[in-house]
Amino acid sequence: MKELFGSITSKLAGIFILVFLALVWYSYETTKKLNEAKQKSETLETTISDMNQKIERFEIQMDDSTRLHAATVKNLRMTADNIQAKYDELLKASSIKKKDVNSVAIIGTEAKDTVYVPTEVDSFGGLQTGYKDQFIDISVNINPERLATIAYASRDSLSLIVTQKKHSILFGLIKWKSLEKTTVINHNPNATISSLQTIDVIE
Repeated sequence: MKELFGSITSKLAGIFILVFLALVWYSYETTKKLNEAKQKSETLETTISDMNQKIERFEIQMDDSTRLHAATVKNLRMTADNIQAKYDELLKASSIKKKDVNSVAIIGTEAKDTVYVPTEVDSFGGLQTGYKDQFIDISVNINPERLATIAYASRDSLSLIVTQKKHSILFGLIKWKSLEKTTVINHNPNATISSLQTIDVIE
């Protein structure tokens, strides 16, 4: 009887340990999922509040003394479904599936300048003038009937740099990243960044 009681007690203890371990594992997984959901919710809330944020514009000076216009903005985060809802038409036209999108950058630029060039009279009595540099090529012909033909080609060059602030504690044993930003530099000195928004896709 004593041996039977001991055997039952041993089995019950084993079952109790298994149930306890199962509860600990379930509690851990539940807490993990809740924390992930909370973090995702906070990220989306931050993104919604930052949707209309102002970009930070500044100038940089190159070695040749050329001053270029640049802008930086904090990266937003959206789910793939959010991206599809916002850019569905663009994705369809580009034959891109939402699951394949990693990030989206929307950059607007504006170039303006005033130049003075000579005007020549052609053999038919019309006027000709034009201007050309590294970023634009304009040709203007005005015939004797004062009908103008304007041909132009515009080129632009942008550099996009993504930065992320890195942190570490305990002599580098624990590391994490935060404050992800995107900086865009326009290599046309006569062009500015008129709008900038970058979005990272989250699961």
